[in-house]
Amino acid sequence: MTDTRRRAPTRAEQVDILLAQAVCPGCGEWLESRDAIEWDHHPALALRTGVAMFEGVSANDPRYMRARHVDCHARKTNGTAATSYGSDRHAIAKTLRLENERAGRPKTKARARKYTWPSRPLPSRPFPKRAGKESRP
Repeated sequence: MTDTRRRAPTRAEQVDILLAQAVCPGCGEWLESRDAIEWDHHPALALRTGVAMFEGVSANDPRYMRARHVDCHARKTNGTAATSYGSDRHAIAKTLRLENERAGRPKTKARARKYTWPSRPLPSRPFPKRAGKESRP
């Protein structure tokens, strides 16, 4: 199977997309050429798998690219500092969790190794307590 991934938009295409959008969808402020801008896949690439509408659509198709400020893009992708709720990362995790439930796969969590006591007895204190220090009650 050959990779039919479309190339990333050229500078001229990026300018056309910017002019068509003109406003950051994250904060509602105007996008200007001197602003730090990142390109966001909308919807996220991981959320497009298995959706008939996106079959054969390139990952870099300009119809599904949004220009956002850097901090707005980070917030949409990862969420706020307190939570990931409402972000792409949260939506992807929820999608995977629901797919696993439908497929009947059990929930898996990393478990800490259970501590096993040594088979030999632990030695008592090998040195005397310091003189002059009294034990606390």
